[in-house]
Order: sequence, then structure tokens, then C-alpha cells
Amino acid sequence: MDIETVNEQPKKKVSKKLIALIIGALVLIGGTVSAFFLFNLSPKEQYFLAEKKSAEFISAQFKERFKSEMEWAEHTKENSVEQTVTLSAEYNDPFELIGDQTVQQMINNSALTIKGATDLKNKVVLADLQANISDLELSGLQFYLTSEHFTIGLPFLNELLQIDEKNFNKLLHEIDPYTFPDEETFKFDSFFEQISGTALEEDLNYLKTEYLEFLYKELPKDAFTSTTEKITIGNDDIKADKITMDLSEKDVKSLLHTLFDKMQNDEKLKEMIETQLSAQLGPQSIEVSEILDEFEEGLQLAKERLDTDLHIPNGITSTIWTKGDLIVQRDFSVELGPSEDDLLKLTVKGTQQLEKNKQSFDYDLGFTEFGMESTLNVKGDFALEKDKATDSLTFAIDGSDFLSYKGTETQKGKTKDFERKFTVDIDYGFDSFGGSLIWSGQATYDKDKMNSEHNLSLDVEGLDPNMFSLLIKSNAKTIKKVKLPEDKPTKDIGTMSMDELGEYIETDIVPQFEDWMFNTFGEFLGDF
Repeated sequence: MDIETVNEQPKKKVSKKLIALIIGALVLIGGTVSAFFLFNLSPKEQYFLAEKKSAEFISAQFKERFKSEMEWAEHTKENSVEQTVTLSAEYNDPFELIGDQTVQQMINNSALTIKGATDLKNKVVLADLQANISDLELSGLQFYLTSEHFTIGLPFLNELLQIDEKNFNKLLHEIDPYTFPDEETFKFDSFFEQISGTALEEDLNYLKTEYLEFLYKELPKDAFTSTTEKITIGNDDIKADKITMDLSEKDVKSLLHTLFDKMQNDEKLKEMIETQLSAQLGPQSIEVSEILDEFEEGLQLAKERLDTDLHIPNGITSTIWTKGDLIVQRDFSVELGPSEDDLLKLTVKGTQQLEKNKQSFDYDLGFTEFGMESTLNVKGDFALEKDKATDSLTFAIDGSDFLSYKGTETQKGKTKDFERKFTVDIDYGFDSFGGSLIWSGQATYDKDKMNSEHNLSLDVEGLDPNMFSLLIKSNAKTIKKVKLPEDKPTKDIGTMSMDELGEYIETDIVPQFEDWMFNTFGEFLGDF
């Protein structure tokens, strides 16, 4: 809904962007977790202490459950690691729905191997791709990246092509000045920051300090009350602490004004958004800048329209029931819209049980607009008994499951065997679709090395479950140092002008490519 302006000054409408922005802020307010609390706890402090303790408990259980994986991930950040990943497939289709027996044999006798090495501390990464298609072997495609240079090796060239960061961006700008208007749109360092996770960790810490703690301090103490109440969780009747946050419309709007003011003046926040967008969209600075402009315009619009075009008649009510500082039940509700006759109601109701070897939750997310109600149910059960874990997660709309996950995992020494099944069941009314992706395999983590094997297959109605499968094998080990190639000369294409680069491609690259294609694929293509 766009805002309309005419001479008769009709009733103003709130844009969908504004509503989305405000809903996001309200969810943040309702679910904020503070990082510090006093010893003599007020209802406000009890509320957020329970949020904090529950989040920390879930995080601790997750880290313990995936301890081996997380330790290996940390190991790869601090050490040089060499890894070989091989992808192959099995395709057996007696009905030849996609390909005949020749094509099937080719698929079954082919593999792609990626040999890589990383040293994230010293910002070095390399990859060497090799392919085996039936009896045809292909190799020599190599990529190398440091904080200073990007280097590529091609199977038909006797030299490596290299370019530094400054000239890389200059080349992009000369090739497509519209997409790359600036001469510094891509930084090599940002790649290493993304894959190491350091940038994300710093961003989360900043948001926690600048916004979560900020919102905690801004929330009025008198909006919180507490009492005790008997409730039923699962099959158990328990006595729980009931803590309610009741924010009036005035409270909410005041808080939103303060929050939007802070966001508007936060250059660090804008920089973080730009970095994340650039990582997702690539160095397309025009698209990124347009999204940033819309973000700033949305904040300004929200501030201008909050008091006149946004109605939250009942404010926000969020109640939690706690047992031993952990949340066991939740009830959140808010109604908002452009007028009191046009309101969208959002509710979150449900229970959760957080125990050391078992965690479960069952939540209903309700949406009501123009008298139409819809409910999204999210239900999960995660159990660990001795060395066997059993998990399930389902999503249902108005009582009908449309997405589910079931998994089992068994640990024997340092090896984990697992099977995970993701199922989709969608009913369009006049048609339906259902099927499962089955992911099975095993992984072994042993201090400075790791190996794993993964098998992906489909279970779809009308298809044989053994018709197609993808096999991924991975072996990794710690090495002393990532060694860049020294057996080939290096040609710096970054120092070339566009004319020189064009001449080099025409006189050197193209002839060698044509010879390589003929010598490599001539006999292979002749068989067809």
C-alpha cells in the first residue's frame, strides 16, 4: 500500500515497508535479551533474566551437542588446513526418464574433486579443481586468493594470471562502469572475514551492546508485574513465576521514536548493513546503495508517520512463565494498523521444556486481519539418550504439516553416524506436491584431522528412491603452511591496459584454448 496525496486529503495509508519495519522493531522490543542484571531483581529484571538464561541454556546445549563440529570449525580458523572433497553420483533409471543408458553410465563413472587449503589467520586460500568424466580426465583449473592478490591457473595456459585488489576493481569498473561505479567495490579482506565469521561475531556483539542493552534500559520499570501461578506443562502441573510486560501505545511509540533516532544516526549500523549486503549480492554497489537509501528513507518515514498513521490500541502485552529462571510458557500479542478499523493482530503462544538431555517446544504464531485468522505452528523435540540423539521439527499451517525434519545420530568414539530426513508436503488446493530429501552418512573428528561421507537421495512419489543419489566424501588435515604454486611463471594482467589485455587474449589465450579443446575433447566428442 503506497501513500497517496491528493487535494481532497483523503485518509492516509501506511506503506507495507513501514509496517514491516515497525513489526520488526516490536518483535525486537518483545524479545530483547539484556546482558546484565542486578541482584535484587525487579519484575523487569526477572523478565529479561529469564530470557537471557533460556537463550544461554539453549546455546549451551547446542554447543555441547555439536561440540566436535564446532571445535573443528575453530581449529580451521586458527590453523592451516588442507581438504579434499570428492563429489560423485549414482543414477539408475530403467525407464530412461532423463537419460539413456549411455548418459547414466557417464554419470556413474564421473567425479569432481576439489583440493583446497586455507590459512585464515594469514589470509590465504587456494583451490584446485579436477574432473573425471568417464575415461576423460581434466585438471589444471586453480584459484588462489590472498589479502593482496587473486591468481587463476587455467588448464591450457603455461602461466598463472594474477591481479591485485586495486587493479581488480579498476578492471571491473572498465568492463561495466554501471554495475561497478567506484574503483573500490570489492575488498579481498572481506572474503576472509566472511568465511572466518569474525565480522559477523563483531557485528552481533555491537548490536547486543548498542541495541539490546539500550532497549532494556529504555523500557519503563512500571510496565512489568509479577506473580505466581499454577500451570500445566506437558503432563506436569507446576507452580511458575508469571511475569508480564504491558506496554501502552504511548510507551511503544516513545520507544520506537527513540530507537529510530538512534538507528538514523548510527553510521556503524549502516556500515554493517552495507557489508552484509555486499557479501550477499556481490560487489554490485548500485543495488546495495539503493537498498541503503530505502532503509534510511523508511526510518524517516516511520518517524514522521508514527503518531498519526500508526495505531496500536492495546499496546504490547508479553507474558512469560518461568521455573528455575527458565521460560516454560509464553504469550505475546500486539495489534497494529493504519486505523482502529484496520488492524493486524500478531500473537505468539506456546510452551517449552528445557532439560539437559531433552528440549521441546510447541508454539503457535497467529495472524488475524479483516476477520481472517491463520496459525503457523512450530513444534520441536530434541532428545539425547546415552550416545543416541533423536530430533524432530514440524511446521504446520492451520493444522496441516507442510515442512518437517526428522533425524537420528549415534556416536561411537570419535565417529558420528547420522540420518536426516527433510520432508515437504504442500497442497495447492487443485494440486499437491510431496517428497523427502534424505541425508545420511558419517563423520569422524580426531584433533587435527577430519573425514566424512555424505549421501543425498530423494524420496518422491512416482520415483524409485534408489534412482538418484549424490555422494560427497571429504578428508581434511592440518598442515604447516599453505604453499602457493611456484612451478609456473606469473603474468600480472592488472598492469595491462584494456587494449593490451585484449591483444593478450587474442594472441595468447585463444590459440592455446583452441589447441587444448581439440587435444582434450576431440576423441571424446567423436564417440558421440
